[in-house]
Amino acid sequence: MGEYAMYRGQRIKIGCDTELLDLRFEDRFKVRALAGNINPVGDAHDCSFRVPLPDEDQQDIGEYTGRGYALLYQCDAQGHAEYYSPESLEPAGTVQARTEHGVTVNIACYHGTTLPAPGGDIVKTFWNGRAPHLALHAIRCRYRDANTTALELAPVIRCLACRERWYMTWDELLPYVHGPLKQRLMGYAQWNGLDTGPTMTPATREES
Repeated sequence: MGEYAMYRGQRIKIGCDTELLDLRFEDRFKVRALAGNINPVGDAHDCSFRVPLPDEDQQDIGEYTGRGYALLYQCDAQGHAEYYSPESLEPAGTVQARTEHGVTVNIACYHGTTLPAPGGDIVKTFWNGRAPHLALHAIRCRYRDANTTALELAPVIRCLACRERWYMTWDELLPYVHGPLKQRLMGYAQWNGLDTGPTMTPATREES
């Protein structure tokens, strides 16, 4: 179900259900909630927001056209990308391959950390142009634990192959993020849970 809000006198889509992936967390005050839709301020504690990608800074709220996620990888001393993976990964997901005639094979997905063991003559596995599997999918606002109303921001990770999603801690995530985006995410990691005076320093936009 789509979620909509008012921005500069226009009704715009900000996401679907609690996945407000057309709205950055720091921009939630710039839109006005509409009746029957999620309020990105009052309901922020249960919503995921768009990753603040620097190359999308010139796109306004409601006009994003990019992929909306950031690939995760590390670089060695020579600057070559290495696709290491954090220790805190979800259990294996599943990728399904199917021919047009109905032959279907389910393949275990280990999110780029390793290949599944081949199953005799049924499945043979190999890398062909290996690329990052993991992506920073969204920023989730949530309660820190079940015993407090204090809020925090948490990174949502997605495997691009099997689509599984899970949380990482900021300490686990930040080594896999680079450039200006890393500085922004460090601000998210330090956010104090208040609706005013966040510690992040997001891209500047004009107020609506």
